Amino acid sequence: MGMLGDALRRMRHRPQAAGVAPPVVLAGIEAGFSTERADGAAMLAAGLAESARRSPYAHLQSRDRVARNPYGEHVRPEVAATAELLREASREISLHHARGEPPIRFPLISLLLRLLEIGPQDERTLRRRLWQKSEVIPGTKTGDERGPSEPARVAGWLTYGEVIVPPAVTLLALVSATVAQVVDLTWALLIAGLGVALTLVQLLAASRDWAGRWRFRWFTRQRFVATAEGDRRRFLDIAALFVRRSEEEDHADDVERLLVHAFLEDLRRAYRRRWYRRAPWARVIHPLLVVAVDGPDDPGYLLVRRIDEVRRVTRVIDPLLVVVVGAEAPPRLPLFPPEDPATDLETATGLLDGWSHAGRTAERFGARRDVVVTLTPDQAEAEAATGDLPAPPRRPRLAHPALPWAVSLAVVLGSGAFVASEQLRYCHARDVWRSPEGECVGVTDGAFAFHERLESVTQAIKDENERVEASRRPAITVVYFGPMTPSGGISQPDLLAGVHGELAGVAAQQRGHNDSADLPKVKLLLASPGSRSRYAVRVTGQVIRMAHQDPSIVGVVGFGQSTGNVRAAIRSMGAAGLPMVGTVSTFERLSETDPGRLSPYFFRLAPGNSRLAGHAARWAYEGRLARPGEAAAPPARSALVFSDGRTDDLYSRDLGERFSESFDERPGTTVTQQAYLDTSDFREQLNSRCTPTGDRTPDVIYYAGRSDEFLSFFRALDGSTCRKTTFTLLAGDDVTKYVNDNRERLAAGDIRFFYTPLALPPQGPLDDFEYRELLEETGLAKLETRMQPSRTHAALGHDALAAMTAAAMTTYRQQNRTLPRGGALLYPLSRLTDAFGVSGYIAFAAGPDGGHATVDKAVLLVTVARDRQLRLVEYCGRLTQEDTQDDGPGDRCRRP
Repeated sequence: MGMLGDALRRMRHRPQAAGVAPPVVLAGIEAGFSTERADGAAMLAAGLAESARRSPYAHLQSRDRVARNPYGEHVRPEVAATAELLREASREISLHHARGEPPIRFPLISLLLRLLEIGPQDERTLRRRLWQKSEVIPGTKTGDERGPSEPARVAGWLTYGEVIVPPAVTLLALVSATVAQVVDLTWALLIAGLGVALTLVQLLAASRDWAGRWRFRWFTRQRFVATAEGDRRRFLDIAALFVRRSEEEDHADDVERLLVHAFLEDLRRAYRRRWYRRAPWARVIHPLLVVAVDGPDDPGYLLVRRIDEVRRVTRVIDPLLVVVVGAEAPPRLPLFPPEDPATDLETATGLLDGWSHAGRTAERFGARRDVVVTLTPDQAEAEAATGDLPAPPRRPRLAHPALPWAVSLAVVLGSGAFVASEQLRYCHARDVWRSPEGECVGVTDGAFAFHERLESVTQAIKDENERVEASRRPAITVVYFGPMTPSGGISQPDLLAGVHGELAGVAAQQRGHNDSADLPKVKLLLASPGSRSRYAVRVTGQVIRMAHQDPSIVGVVGFGQSTGNVRAAIRSMGAAGLPMVGTVSTFERLSETDPGRLSPYFFRLAPGNSRLAGHAARWAYEGRLARPGEAAAPPARSALVFSDGRTDDLYSRDLGERFSESFDERPGTTVTQQAYLDTSDFREQLNSRCTPTGDRTPDVIYYAGRSDEFLSFFRALDGSTCRKTTFTLLAGDDVTKYVNDNRERLAAGDIRFFYTPLALPPQGPLDDFEYRELLEETGLAKLETRMQPSRTHAALGHDALAAMTAAAMTTYRQQNRTLPRGGALLYPLSRLTDAFGVSGYIAFAAGPDGGHATVDKAVLLVTVARDRQLRLVEYCGRLTQEDTQDDGPGDRCRRP
């Protein structure tokens, strides 16, 4: 590389800050070159072009390119010559680019060349043909098979993508993560997929010549080919005008100027730096246009003069460095034409405007727009021999092509990690979180089902909530509070029969009430504290916070497990002023706030452990445990009581103690209490209490444990020494959810099984229950019996919500149709007496300890008959309106 090549190399280095436009270099050769001067000029031009081969450049040999007019008679020859030179220049510049960088695109000049090819057409045909074939240089046209290499095509696609993909990925990541957190992961994935599809469509559109209305806007704003002033500028009008003027001698100059202006504008946009476009920052070398000319009439030199003319008129800086090489130094570019002295004020004003224009032009393009260089033969020979080329300047590190994609990948990975962590932590939105045991715990309006078995009834509640919202009628919100997941490590869905039934019951009551004309309407929230109510305190905090934010939350129903966590939850809700109605909780002191004091906000709907255990002990002692069609078991004089030995289970330990006390009070009886800590204890404990001969086998085994462990207990019992003789098994109310799904197992064999549910079996006298319609609509009625909700729990869930709803209706009427707050329901609930629900008699009475409990609630004795049906054997208390008051265990017991 010679001195001229080195100077051009330095001149092509693009400054970081905005500068002036590169000049036009006019290079000529003195006589005495080793070959003819014309050939020497061509060799010099080729050498200069070769020295720029690692960067965008074009080498034009004009005589060869304009030998023919490829457009036809509708385009004037001089216009065709300029168009073909610009086509070749665009193609050459596009083909030469830095490694890893995209080729420069020329959409504006491509569109004008396409218009020249189409020729005069009506508007409809012009529009159709423009859309039929839209190709951006670089490409293959007019038989020229040269085009960008495959890496260049890939780099071009990546360039379109690096502008579109990072912001799209960022937006999608934020939206998807938010949707996954607030709504559901499925919706988040759907939105992400839709966003990816739209991004691909946008990427495809951006790569096409017709993409972007800004290109059409540029044509409507340029000054060289324009419609009459005052007319609305439409692209199609200007396109048709451009084609017409390309064959008119008077307007040929304007057409050429527009072609050059489009070419320079394409280069300006390719090099225009914006913070969101990486490629222009990576273009650190100005494009080079080397034009070999034969004289001042050469089309190449005329093109250079057009370039200078357009620059002077538009005063828009472009990055193109032009080098004109001739056998002699080409003529200098024309200066501004000299002006005659002003003779009047109007002429003086024009001169001043011209001076201002020239000043601004000089500011942008320098005081000299051209540089004339005359080379000696030796210098020309040195310039023609390129030799080793220096390395091009390095692009900025932040302009590396991998950076946008690395950022996008980091955003995607970060968003995925966030969503994954949220999914591990939260099951649905932020109100349902995942416990360390893997359970989903929290509060939902039905949008999330805590277990697949509960999906249909949860969806029914969600639909009903939405129906109430859409009606815009006055409405209250009641929270159902109960464990909706089985115990950790136990996957059997049959252990959810109880909560399944309670949900079906409250859903049936909600729908039945909302279908009536009664106000206010009822919405439900579902709060699951996890199996064994492990997280009752935390979920209670959620409910209380929601109640503070939403005054329509007036009360809570449920509390089916009597554990220490549930007791703490009841204490907190009572302190927050939320009335509560317990469904299947039977531990009398569950709502204890202080020693000897119960929460006045808790209303226990089920009979207490003392009545359940007292009647069970009496039935066993009096020999009243008989299956239909079979002889009754002999009166029991010895009993073995199994209860949960864990301190957090208040229900099991209390029920076992109450049974033992009641049974032991009777003459001639012995009772043995056996506490278990784990299900693996059952087999050893049973074998230690029973002998193969039966002489130490108890007359009755009373199971006061939980339904979750009953399966393990029954299996251990079936394989123990107790199994070698016929005996009676009596269980408390909690096994109801297991019995509901396992009747066949309990009906077989010679174990006489009885239990004390809290509501009637399906064949009871109050079987006319409105939740049958719900079962039909949700498809639950078509399932096998073991997968249907527990009717017993459904009855109690129904009556608990009915009691809360009745109190709300009373308060609503008394407050002149004003929606009640939670504490306002306390008084009407305490006055609820002499009512009958589907679970039997409903009446609350305040005790001396401050709590509210049901009175005269029927205690039921139920067995599983040989035909696997549940049969009511006997009941004590008020079940129907015909029953008289029951004063306690042993009084007024009846057979159905």
